[in-house]
Amino acid sequence: MKSLRARLTVWFGAGLVLVLVVFVVFTQRLLEAELHDKSWQRNYPDHPDWRLHGSYSESEVQDILANSWKPR
Repeated sequence: MKSLRARLTVWFGAGLVLVLVVFVVFTQRLLEAELHDKSWQRNYPDHPDWRLHGSYSESEVQDILANSWKPR
């Protein structure tokens, strides 16, 4: 039978990995939801009646999410 120290180390490591996976998945889903809901507005000082409204397209959201995984 394995020692108590080895079993505790395995349980702690597995728990840590599980918590990290849940955190990363939750953060990724939250970022995706925020990007889908986010809209922007740009005003033009030279033309006060002009306002440009927009939001991120699905391909832009996927590009942003893909770039969040890349190391800098």
